[in-house]
Amino acid sequence: MSEPTELPAVEPDANGRGRWRPLLEGDAAAAARAAIDDIAAELALVSRAPQAPSLSDGSAGRALFYSYLAEVWPERGFDDLALHHLENAVDQMAERAMPDGLYAGFTGVAWVTEHLQAGLADHDDEDPNLGIDELLRDHLARTPWPGDYDVISGLAGCGIYGLERMPRAIAADIVTRVVERLHDAAVHSEAGTCWHRKPEFLGARGGGALSPDGTLRSRRRARRARYLVVLAGAAAAGVARDVAAPLLDGAWRWMMANRLPPDAETTYPYSISARAPVPAQRVVLRGSGCSRRDVRRRKPAREHRVDR
Repeated sequence: MSEPTELPAVEPDANGRGRWRPLLEGDAAAAARAAIDDIAAELALVSRAPQAPSLSDGSAGRALFYSYLAEVWPERGFDDLALHHLENAVDQMAERAMPDGLYAGFTGVAWVTEHLQAGLADHDDEDPNLGIDELLRDHLARTPWPGDYDVISGLAGCGIYGLERMPRAIAADIVTRVVERLHDAAVHSEAGTCWHRKPEFLGARGGGALSPDGTLRSRRRARRARYLVVLAGAAAAGVARDVAAPLLDGAWRWMMANRLPPDAETTYPYSISARAPVPAQRVVLRGSGCSRRDVRRRKPAREHRVDR
């Protein structure tokens, strides 16, 4: 058996981001580019219409999409579209109450603003996200944490934003508070560490059902990989490392303990049994979120409100 080929080190690009290695070549790469081009053409039909500000389905997400297209096709005006959508997202965010989630909330708009700051022209020296940082830092001080924990709408998403803003001192405060809230809610067992999603955030889609006394009487999702990114990022940055590192170790052990057999359709279960306080038995309820198929702003913040 031949020795595996060592991959070259990934050098950062001009914006400080790691360079992507191509996953596709030849005909497959051409087909992928054509599909992306088709998506861009469809979005362009409504590209100037007012949009919701969010990362998941609004202007912030489109700004991110067009910004990366501009790196591949710089002559096609995608950088102008990216700036247009980012400014629309920021304006819309300042005019409405939004939740704190990364996908649909103000944290996602701020993440895109930070992520694209170096790549868009005409930005000034003002920090457009400072007001968001101060709001989020205070917001994360609440204990016990009343919201969700996951990356889409909860603590993990706030942590992703905080890591994007490093190494600012206030970003370290945000990441520290995310780690502290995760520590508060962690469930420990011999198998490792996990986080039980609250019944009120499950609904029928997550298999949750509430009994008259308010307790979950059927199933409960236990979140895994999305926390690993935040905890690993905090530990690597030296932020709350004494808390983040043990949580990371426990979460990794719990995830490895709940892997599915090699012939399963997915690598990890989507949910686990909640009949015991900790997952003593691996149960597949439906498709995993970790299947093998597997976000500048020129105007200062006016006001940002948290909608809870």
